[in-house]
Amino acid sequence: MKCIWAEVEVTRKCNLRCKSCLFSCNDAALDELTTTEIMGLIDEFARMNYEWLKLTGGEALLRKDIFQIIDYAKDKGLKVRLNSNCELIDRKVARKLNVDLVQASVDGLEETNDWLRGEGTFKRTMDAIGFLVDNDIAVHSNTVVTQHNRDELLGLCDMLSSKGVCDLGFSRMIGTGRGSEVYDELHLSTLELIGVKLKLMVYAKMKRYMVSFCGGVAYFINGCGASYFNPFVTSTGDVTPCCTIREKVVIGNVRESSYRDIFRKYEGKRFSAPIGVFGNCNVCVDKI
Repeated sequence: MKCIWAEVEVTRKCNLRCKSCLFSCNDAALDELTTTEIMGLIDEFARMNYEWLKLTGGEALLRKDIFQIIDYAKDKGLKVRLNSNCELIDRKVARKLNVDLVQASVDGLEETNDWLRGEGTFKRTMDAIGFLVDNDIAVHSNTVVTQHNRDELLGLCDMLSSKGVCDLGFSRMIGTGRGSEVYDELHLSTLELIGVKLKLMVYAKMKRYMVSFCGGVAYFINGCGASYFNPFVTSTGDVTPCCTIREKVVIGNVRESSYRDIFRKYEGKRFSAPIGVFGNCNVCVDKI
């Protein structure tokens, strides 16, 4: 099995308190990976011929050494994608970011987004997207599809495309972390997700937009991403087949074994369950 992505959570610390957060991110975890440890991981990723490094959080830009980590990965030949809430991206930061792609979270038009993510976040995100595009950094948006924003997604596509976003991404609501508190109110049924997907695909074809669905169409509608994604490394070094089950299924820790050895343990295993049929994403039905 050849992986393209390596995904590392560089911190649990976050400056927002989004209602749909998978992890209830607040403060940094105790004993998070050091700069040297993350660089060691990057060395392994390069030796394993990974193409992309995805840096996420929390909010990755809250790490004081994040620019050093990014530059090191680029020096090792990796393309770098940064997942960000965009709160800290101003003109200066955008000029300094040595990344190939930024994923910006936008969960609806202004009123809806700000209800979910916090007052003023929509405007600040739109400003950040502008700064990134001005510095020739590709921007991919991600929108968690909910009952609150499902009727404004086409308008959101138009707005984001006009700002220069190159790929309009959509993901389904998952009820872990703080998301568990609003899951019943916000999530769409399988049939509703199919309708949203079809509407977006038809509109994108008509408008010549690029749209994508987190984990692919099947996962977006009704599936488990653990058997499709690369292992996820938490900020304390745990390796899990899926970030949403990080507390329940850990297959190793990079402080105790090499990432390559842990990956070989994971390789070929399947942790798949039809989530949309059996309910919320909170347990794995297959044992390691």
